[in-house]
Amino acid sequence: MLDVVVNTIRLSDDNIYAQLKRIVQMAEEGQGKGNVDQVGILTGAKRNVWADARRLLAQGIAYNELTV
Repeated sequence: MLDVVVNTIRLSDDNIYAQLKRIVQMAEEGQGKGNVDQVGILTGAKRNVWADARRLLAQGIAYNELTV
């Protein structure tokens, strides 16, 4: 999880970008190592938005249905 507000102070755009870049890098490094739930960025959306996105993601390839 990435908190963009720490102690009532919003992180700078550069800091947020650096943190997101780090998350992506960690997800890429974990690929193929059994880590199936690496990045959950869509889970912050409203339920109906997430449900629609999940349905579309699951339709992508068979493996997706097992992981979303």
